[in-house]
Amino acid sequence: MARASVARRVAALMALCVAPTGVLSETAHAEGDPWCDMLEPGEAGAVDCALEGGPGVLFFDYETDEYGAGTMTLIQTTYEGGERITSDPVVIEGVSAQAPGFRDINLDGVEDLFIPVSEGMVNTTFAVWQQDADAVYQPSGYISGFGIDGFENKGELIISAERINAAQYAETAQLLDQDGFVQVYEMLVDYAEQSCTITDTDGIDAQGLNEDALIADCEDREWE
Repeated sequence: MARASVARRVAALMALCVAPTGVLSETAHAEGDPWCDMLEPGEAGAVDCALEGGPGVLFFDYETDEYGAGTMTLIQTTYEGGERITSDPVVIEGVSAQAPGFRDINLDGVEDLFIPVSEGMVNTTFAVWQQDADAVYQPSGYISGFGIDGFENKGELIISAERINAAQYAETAQLLDQDGFVQVYEMLVDYAEQSCTITDTDGIDAQGLNEDALIADCEDREWE
């Protein structure tokens, strides 16, 4: 969508963001773009939508083909409709099912923004954005898994899982700080063998972790 068109949409926004009762209206503004979290799951990918985030509203403006591949521009505004920042185009490799959403993935008390950029049969890759000191969302890296709610927290570690085949999954343990993701270890989980094997140990010592304890914890699961 052209920049001028985006500006007109943003300018028309804020009086309609909140209904007279104080409840969010069904659409973000007069031109009818929906709130992202009101889109139908499974059909929400690469759909222009908006979210409340930080001290304002985030607009996701997609330019994609029939396969959901192309670019997305994020426009961050104040509640009064003033433009705070517009991102460079983000490459979208193909999405159809999931809309952007929030989760405090590093448990610091601030919601992190997840933008789907690639979807497979099972796995989805998300661009993760965090708020900076001015409460503006900035890109922090990528994480892949089954969905925004599919990542596990183990203390400060963020555990993501990707399906390799019917029996095997790759689990990755990472930290997320203001500089982005820091990988701690990778684990191969084999349901056929009911076993876990650490395949990358680079960050284990730095975090004071024990390989045997990590394997034992991984294998203490319901295998069936």
